[in-house]
Amino acid sequence: MELKGKKVWLTGASSGIGKALAAALAKEGSDLFLTARDQNKLEQLKEQIQNPSSKIVIAAGDVCDHSRMQEIVSQFGPFDVLVANAGTYLSSEMSRFNASEYLKQLEVNFGGLLYCMESVLPGMIAKGSGLICGNSSVVGYRGSPKAAAYGASKAAMTNFLESARFDLAPMGIKVSIISPGFVKTPLTDKNRFRMPFLVSSEYAARKIIDGIKKEKLEIHFPWQFSWLCKFFRVIPFPFYNWLISRSPLVK
Repeated sequence: MELKGKKVWLTGASSGIGKALAAALAKEGSDLFLTARDQNKLEQLKEQIQNPSSKIVIAAGDVCDHSRMQEIVSQFGPFDVLVANAGTYLSSEMSRFNASEYLKQLEVNFGGLLYCMESVLPGMIAKGSGLICGNSSVVGYRGSPKAAAYGASKAAMTNFLESARFDLAPMGIKVSIISPGFVKTPLTDKNRFRMPFLVSSEYAARKIIDGIKKEKLEIHFPWQFSWLCKFFRVIPFPFYNWLISRSPLVK
């Protein structure tokens, strides 16, 4: 896929992977529509990534606000590419389990994807083309310590996108699942444990852009960690449980 001139809607654009992706897409010459909750951060970002070959439009909003997502698409769509990147992270502490916190995590990470997809799909279906990219995580492959809330939301995203791909393909719409490992962002800065194979948000953005251009079914990185997680996904559960239960994270 050639990204120059393509209309790309990027959510969660104001920080972390989204911010790095916005800069990378601007360099590609995409017509870029940036969404995040903070209008001021989006305006600052727009100034930082200005590129004569890229049209950059701010469309602030919360991905959990269904009507606002529809309003953005009505005003600026139809889009060629949706990069549903917006998300949040909650470390799971079962000693103070709060169901509402877990449901909120699910609403932001999974619900936000659904609201954006519902908004863009009619335009893509009418054109007979489009690409939907959902930023999931390798944590969604299998249950892991301290990740009951976050991992469940990402597992839901991955399963949904894998399923939706079969139904959307006959309509000319492609689906790419983004599955990063640990990426240094304001969210992961909250972690109190050593994160293996930690990469920068700029590295993540390069990998995602490369994967989008190649129209990969899944964009996963860094390979050392993502393939290890894929291995964990297929080994028998008793062996997996034995391995992970000895991790420092369960102490």
